[in-house]
Parts: sequence; structure tokens; C-alpha cells
Amino acid sequence: MKKFFIAFSMIIFFANISFGGNIEVEADQSLEWHKQEKIYLAKGNAVIRREGVTVKADIIYAYYEESEDSDIEVWKIEANGNVLIEDGEAKLISNKAVYLVDKEEFSSVGTTNLLSDEYQVKSKSGIKYFRREKQMVANDDVMVFYGENTLNCNSLIVNFEEDSSGKLTISNMIALEDVVIESPTEKVNGQKAEYDVESQIVLVDGDVTIARENAVIVGDRTEVDMSNKEVFVTKMLSKSKNNRVKAVFISEEE
Repeated sequence: MKKFFIAFSMIIFFANISFGGNIEVEADQSLEWHKQEKIYLAKGNAVIRREGVTVKADIIYAYYEESEDSDIEVWKIEANGNVLIEDGEAKLISNKAVYLVDKEEFSSVGTTNLLSDEYQVKSKSGIKYFRREKQMVANDDVMVFYGENTLNCNSLIVNFEEDSSGKLTISNMIALEDVVIESPTEKVNGQKAEYDVESQIVLVDGDVTIARENAVIVGDRTEVDMSNKEVFVTKMLSKSKNNRVKAVFISEEE
């Protein structure tokens, strides 16, 4: 009953505030209004919903501005503690995140996980999500998990698209710098990888090597079929006749 009362009070309280769209707010504990600092503060399992986006956290700060006509417009939302942001199939989990309302941009701080139906992206230094552009960017020791396969790189770009029902889904990923793709049976190294989700094909470029239990293959470019979540099907390619594909097969004695 207490939670219902607070949630109802907060909806009434926020009714005249402009977020650029309808907003629904809930919290277990309280709502504070810091008028001098121009901040609204929701505490205890706080939830804000706006135009298909849900932000959950222990504490949520809403920063606002006032016009000459005393209209109030929230320009930034800051979530702290057990943060969960949901938008379509994408779920962002972190300990701190900031949402710039006008720009529709999210940024997290510290270790962050982005989850979809089949993929998990983990970054140690945070993730930026540009909702209008339908794009996510992660830097600094980024990991992608897909079934038994993993991808590690220094920088990752994830592009989303809307399906027929309007739900956001991942369309492709671009991994840059020190790219390593591993399955239970082999390891692929390169400097750039482009992954098309629909075809399940990854194209890896730049000083490419494929290491298996008894062989190392070197070339300019490789094509990796990831339709099987446990075993890669790889094809090493050469960009020109001058750059031949090479392989070294290692005997059991060696």
C-alpha cells in the first residue's frame, strides 16, 4: 500500500514536468524535491518509464530547468545502484548510468553488461548508447559472449534496428583493435571484425591468424561462420596474389 501511495503521489507530482513525452515514476521509499539545486530524487527501487525505455535503480536523480514562464523540463536523469535500463530486447546493467533526455543518450560508468536475447557485451569502463542513432559504443577490454564463443577487442560498435513489431534488435557489430574470437576448438586473431547477425558471418581483417590444436593459418582476411554456436567454420582469404595464404601443421611429436 505504501509503494502504491508513493508511486501515485510521484505521478501527480511529475504531471506538470516536461520530459518530452509521458513519464511514469515509482519508488518504495520517498520522493525529494531539492528546489535550490533543481533536482528531484526518487529513493528505494526507483523506476522511471518513458516512451518504451525503463530505468530502474536504488536511487534516481532527475535534474530540471525552469523557463521564464515557470515551466519545468527535466534534461538529465542519473541512476545509481543496481541500475537496469531496458529498451526493446536490450538490457543494460551497471552501477551508475546517466540519461541525457533531449539527446536520448545513455552512458554508464564502470563495469557494464549489455544483454540481448542471444548476446552479452561486457565492458570494464562503461558503455554509451545513442538511442536516436540506434547505436552502442564500448571501449577498453570489451567482451562479447555468444553461446560457447567469445569475442574480445579494445573497441566495439553495436548497431540496432527495429523489427516489424517495432522491437529493437542487434543488426551488426564492429570490433576494432586486438580482436580475438574464440570457440572451444580454435582461436582467430585480427585487427578488425565485422559481424552480420542475419547471416551469422564474421569478416576479420588485419594480420589474421587462425590457431587450432594442430595448425596455425596466416592470411589477410578470414570469414568465420558462427551459425553453429559451438564450432566455427572458417575460410582464410587473400586480398591479392602477392599475399598468399599460409598454414603450418604441427605433428604430435613437436
